[in-house]
Amino acid sequence: MRKNVFYILAYVFCLAGCNDAPSFEEEGVPQIKVSQIMFNIQMEKEVISFPKTKSMPDNTIPEPFAPSKAEGDPELNELCSTIEYVVFKEENGVSVFSKHKQFVYDPSDLDADFGCIYDSLPQGNYTFYFIAHNSPMATLSESIFSFDEISDTFYKGLPLEIGVAEEINESIVLDRIVSRIEFMATDPITEAIKQFDMEIEGRAIQFDITDGGGIKATEKETVTHIFTSEEVGISNKIHSFYTFVPSLEKPITARLSAISLNDEAIRERQVKNIIPEKNKIIRYKGRLYSRSESDDTFQISIYNNGKWEETTDVELPDYE
Repeated sequence: MRKNVFYILAYVFCLAGCNDAPSFEEEGVPQIKVSQIMFNIQMEKEVISFPKTKSMPDNTIPEPFAPSKAEGDPELNELCSTIEYVVFKEENGVSVFSKHKQFVYDPSDLDADFGCIYDSLPQGNYTFYFIAHNSPMATLSESIFSFDEISDTFYKGLPLEIGVAEEINESIVLDRIVSRIEFMATDPITEAIKQFDMEIEGRAIQFDITDGGGIKATEKETVTHIFTSEEVGISNKIHSFYTFVPSLEKPITARLSAISLNDEAIRERQVKNIIPEKNKIIRYKGRLYSRSESDDTFQISIYNNGKWEETTDVELPDYE
């Protein structure tokens, strides 16, 4: 009996010793402090309305203008339907892609604050890029943005150093980075015309977000407009396209064709050396639909109505 009591007491002391042994707990992962960021997107007042630039020599080129307060400034969603938000972070002196978010305006979401971007980032040096547009589809590859269809586009790049647990609230003003090329027909649309084609060479359909410069397309592209019965008889019809603007001046060539119902080219014109400018409309005016044997028309006249200029008298020597 004493022997059994001894074993029981030994077992109790063993348990007590185990309870006094030090416990090993899992080390906690240190939390990274992040900064709360908010960007409020706005449009530069001078670029809300496209300044009109005409290519005809008899017309002057007005300076960019801002609409008066009486006219009212358009809302952000009236100028764009999508905002692209791209972040690059500097690591060891190299700019490295961090994130890309897309914000699409939804008129049915009354609580959405379109134009305000909220984010949280740790300490570091960043570059933020903001692109506002109306294109149905946009893709980003490294630093190059491509669009299925170029629309009115606005852009801004912002380098920013973020400290520890810092609160950032920035207003971002975007600038227009496209040019619009227009061809205005001074002759009316007739029932004989089915469509109008613009074959474009040298258009910049991509741009680099690091500098906003356009990248010229390597192939030609054709933009086609199919006329409706409601358009017959209309004059001053405008056919246009947008283009990004390369950092170095690179001209565009456009071949214009009015096509009849039986697919015959009624009139063709070629416009060369089109130089796009950011936030500018380049407009060409002339006949685009009426039949012509040639684009080369010459009007012949005699200088000074045939009058001779001053007579030069030269006397002959007497000995001949």
